[in-house]
Amino acid sequence: MKTLSSRLCLFFFLLTSISMGQIDSLLQIRVSGGVSNPRAPGAFYDYWKNGFDAELAAEFNYSDDFEFVGAVEYSSFSFSQDRFFQKIKVSDIDVSMSGGKTSLFVLSGNFKYILYESAENQKIARPYLFLGGGILFSNISRAEIQYPLSPAAEEGGLSVAPCIRTGCGVMSSMTPTTSWIAEITYLYGITTSQKVNTDYFTIRGGIAFTP
Repeated sequence: MKTLSSRLCLFFFLLTSISMGQIDSLLQIRVSGGVSNPRAPGAFYDYWKNGFDAELAAEFNYSDDFEFVGAVEYSSFSFSQDRFFQKIKVSDIDVSMSGGKTSLFVLSGNFKYILYESAENQKIARPYLFLGGGILFSNISRAEIQYPLSPAAEEGGLSVAPCIRTGCGVMSSMTPTTSWIAEITYLYGITTSQKVNTDYFTIRGGIAFTP
């Protein structure tokens, strides 16, 4: 019995080691950053500036054409005081404003389809498409408006909603373990409780490497 147990333990140890080795060889870590452009709702498009975007992702290649990508994404948008004052037709000499920054945090899982795979020359740029979904956390900081006679404030808040991510990009190998990527992403937040969706475009570039 002890011999059988020892053999089973050894078998499972070897099986785990082989499996982990295969996963390591297929796993890539991606770090990227870029610029995000707010699109909806209308107020988000009208009064917030283009934002900074950063993404950390793990790519698991399970075939020559398909990859699964788990991603964590953060975007930050500053409120445009000038656009807001133009809309309400007041001068920044009479009124000042602070706060109102919007931060978006996304956890997602995505399926990536590689349109062209070159085994002979990996330095050729390979286009790809992806589609996925996840959870969108959005937070707007407290905004304060200083009027000549009385100040006013608008409280911010945190909301959570499901989202859809889609886009396209290109990638090309620089070394056997490192690639560069350029990507366009569209995110659609399904905020059904408020009947107002949140969506934005992102253009980013980055590096993917095998750990």
